[in-house]
Amino acid sequence: MKTKYILGMILSAAVWLTGCEYDDNELWDTVNGQAVRIAALEQWQKTVNSNISTLQGIVSALEYNDYVTKVTPFDTPAPGGYTIAFANNSPITIYNGTDGKNGTDGKDGADGKDGSTPVVGVKEYPAKSGVYYWTVNGEWLSIDEKSPDKKIPVTGEKGRDGATPKLAIGTDNYWYISADGTASGKAPGAGWANTGVKATGDRGADGAKSDNIFAYNGVDNTHPDYVLFKLANGEIISLPKYRTLGISFSQPEIFIPNKEQVISFIGTGTTESTNIWAIDIPEGWSISVNLLAKTITITPPKTIGPANSGGTSTILVADGDRVTAMYRLTLNSVSNNEKGSTYYENGKATGMIYIPTGEPRDGTGRIISLQESTAAWAESGYDNDQTGCDSYTNGRLNMAAMATYIRDNDKSWSNFPAFEWIHTMNGGTANYTSDATGLWYFPAPADLQYLLCAAAEKPLQTWSWPDSDNPKKYLAPFTFDLTTFNGWLTANGGTALSISEAKAYRLSKEQEVGGDDGKYYYMWCISFYEGETANTAYKEYSKYSLTRAILAF
Repeated sequence: MKTKYILGMILSAAVWLTGCEYDDNELWDTVNGQAVRIAALEQWQKTVNSNISTLQGIVSALEYNDYVTKVTPFDTPAPGGYTIAFANNSPITIYNGTDGKNGTDGKDGADGKDGSTPVVGVKEYPAKSGVYYWTVNGEWLSIDEKSPDKKIPVTGEKGRDGATPKLAIGTDNYWYISADGTASGKAPGAGWANTGVKATGDRGADGAKSDNIFAYNGVDNTHPDYVLFKLANGEIISLPKYRTLGISFSQPEIFIPNKEQVISFIGTGTTESTNIWAIDIPEGWSISVNLLAKTITITPPKTIGPANSGGTSTILVADGDRVTAMYRLTLNSVSNNEKGSTYYENGKATGMIYIPTGEPRDGTGRIISLQESTAAWAESGYDNDQTGCDSYTNGRLNMAAMATYIRDNDKSWSNFPAFEWIHTMNGGTANYTSDATGLWYFPAPADLQYLLCAAAEKPLQTWSWPDSDNPKKYLAPFTFDLTTFNGWLTANGGTALSISEAKAYRLSKEQEVGGDDGKYYYMWCISFYEGETANTAYKEYSKYSLTRAILAF
């Protein structure tokens, strides 16, 4: 009987509710809106905690004098933000805040505006000390509620080992904070402190644009020297940008004993705090830097031999005590500025002077390599190329012409083996010009004719048959003896020049010759048997030909 009564009541209620045509859409809209807001807040909570860790990284960079090297904005993943790269520390990511909105008023006009979020920030203390502590809603954050004056430093003694607070939405819809970031599990619970702020309203009750860590558009990268980070609590942190700090200079000329060289440098990003100095200075050498005049003064020893011939030194550039750039300084020298003197390259004997600097011609001296090569002027298949190496007197100009030909015609130095051998002596990278000094080059006819002039103590000259418009052979107009020169070469560990009638030395000049079947391009050669200079040799001809390198200084 009791069961029937209850069933009757349920049916009556169902009929009554149906008859009233109750509209529950507004109720469900309210419930769904609340769920959406809670889900959004939980996602946003992750962003906030990420930005708290990021803020700690910024303060660490500030305290430990790090530099911003790059600021990269991004749109995805949402809500977008910035990646900040540092000179010494790992990159950090700042996620954008989005438009904060006023809560939607409930029917009683109150529910919508209860919600907000704690503002987590940092503040310097004492002022201008460079030490930062965590704050929440403008108040110092403390682990011990009984001792609120115990501030929590953002960074510890090892940079990012300081405490990192984190936020969470409790099961009671309040924001909770773990001051030292060690709390686990859901809030409320052990380690979580209630902030007294509800989480169910939209963050930013006044409609401000913020994520409650960084202000909206809180990264200002417009200044050339620093990046500004604007926090939601009004604090602004400035980090310096990494300057490209360095210098540029030309390598010094070949050193002569006790003759100093002063080379100028151009500074990039240098300031009053920039330090520049030399290390690894060879024995007996002196290197000093004048920051005001922007010069490097290098003084070699009074006498130069194998033990103190130079080598390399290192120039360091530093911003304060922090080294930012290192440069190699090459110190090549000669034992004296006279014929037969040794040329040292990176501390090793590689050549011999045959024309001292300052002698008539162009004022520059000449050095011949201690070693020679059998490499052909050109490989088969490239031996009839017209390369533009047509100077009789300037091998440096021919070297520059070959570099241009290779570059502009998709060729390789290996297609021209003798040139490649010399190019390799220059490290495989060189800027060849008609007046380059300190670089090895393939000699023109005049370069080796001058060697015979020097051996015979004759004025520098070239020779030819004056009664012929197109002579094929040029003989030296004087007698010469290479015995002394060869003695100097071998004493320096080099190979003596061949004086065999069957041997000749290749020259960098090519010559156009005609025939019944068209034009050909031959190489010039010189024989040290009689000084005969000829232009009738095939470029690929290598069996009886040799190559030496020359260097101007």
